[in-house]
Amino acid sequence: MRLTAGGVRELHWHQAAEWAYMTYGNCRITVLDPEGRPYVPDVKQGDIWYFPPGYPHSLQGLEPDGAEFVICFDDGAASEFNTLLVTDWFAHTPPSVLAKNFGEPGRDFSQTFPCTISGSIKARCRATCPLFGKRDWQRRHSARAVYVLSSRLRRT
Repeated sequence: MRLTAGGVRELHWHQAAEWAYMTYGNCRITVLDPEGRPYVPDVKQGDIWYFPPGYPHSLQGLEPDGAEFVICFDDGAASEFNTLLVTDWFAHTPPSVLAKNFGEPGRDFSQTFPCTISGSIKARCRATCPLFGKRDWQRRHSARAVYVLSSRLRRT
C-alpha cells in the first residue's frame, strides 16, 4: 500500500490480525486498545507493526514522501470486504444509537449518509476482475494477494 505525505487510511478494523512491513518512507500509525487508549508511534523503512484482530487503527503517510508498506493478515480470506471502516459504521448506524454511544444530542448525527458504491467503481472492479460480485471472489482475490506477496518476498 502507498500513502502520500499527509494521506490517511481512515480508522478501520479487521476480523483478522494485521502485520505490515515498511518498505519505504515514514508513517504514523494510530491504534486503540480494548480500553480505548491510543498508541501513536511513527514508523520508518524496515519497521514492522502488528494489530490484533478487532483493534481500530488508522495510518498516515508522513513527510517528505509518504510511505509504502506490505500488509498481510493471519487469515487468507481477509480482504477489504471484511474490513469495517468508521465511516461505514456511522453511515449504517441509526442517529439515535450514535447519540447514545457518544453522549450527544441525536440531531448532531442526523446528517449521516448511506454508504454506496458508485457505478464507476463497480464497472472498474468488473473490468479488472471477472469474479467480481461472485460468491468466491473474495476467497480467490485474497489467495492471489498472498501468492503475489510470497513470490515478491522470495525474490528479496
